[in-house]
Amino acid sequence: MLGVFVAGCGSDEQYTAPETSLVVPAGPALVGEVSAVGTADVAVDAGLARPVSVRFAGIGAAACDDDDGDSALAEALHRVTHVGALVVVARVETSGEPVDVIVGYVFGRDAGSTDPSGPSYNEQIVRAGDARAEPEVDRAAGADVAAQAARAANAMSQPDRTLYPRLVNAETEAWSAGRGAIGPCVRRQADLDAAAARAAASTAGASSASVQPTPPTPQADDPRTNNAQATARRPLPERERPILTRFCQRTERC
Repeated sequence: MLGVFVAGCGSDEQYTAPETSLVVPAGPALVGEVSAVGTADVAVDAGLARPVSVRFAGIGAAACDDDDGDSALAEALHRVTHVGALVVVARVETSGEPVDVIVGYVFGRDAGSTDPSGPSYNEQIVRAGDARAEPEVDRAAGADVAAQAARAANAMSQPDRTLYPRLVNAETEAWSAGRGAIGPCVRRQADLDAAAARAAASTAGASSASVQPTPPTPQADDPRTNNAQATARRPLPERERPILTRFCQRTERC
């Protein structure tokens, strides 16, 4: 506490300045009320020295168009929540954040309750197509999205391990419908898939054209391919020996 003496018209009075240092209590959840809505976070009044800035875990702008996606995310924040909304934040372990900033999944709650009510704001924003799940999954043709989400979640701690797959499922719904800022991502991926298919077909065609047919193996009993052997086996005809014949005729001794 800082004691300050303030000069007045009468006797001197001591004025005690309010405590402004913020210490966010440890724990898996923060319960409070939204006091401000920003473009990428909300301020939550949890009865501390001042409001806490809450960044949304597991989501990021869908930057697949000329617009970087930040405006869609900002509009979504103002749509899903408002000043005065009662919330509970499921906190995510982070490092390097300022003391007045936490990261988490923001849920609505009922008055007098500290339990989350309904899906998180994070999930609602992704389902509307106004943000993507992070880390992003590969959505190329044939990619196993569910397996990717499961592998990523297994490497995470709570609450990400439970809530990240829900974000991916919400993104799949938005992707299938081509909603919001995710729509350009869907169209871009379709173009990439088509280009990959054309390249694969071109490569396959070039490979088949370069392969020459193998000539048939000659058969051992085929005389058309074995003329030399056939000739070698054929006996030569006996020739008349004219010198010996004339000798016999003259001498009659043969």
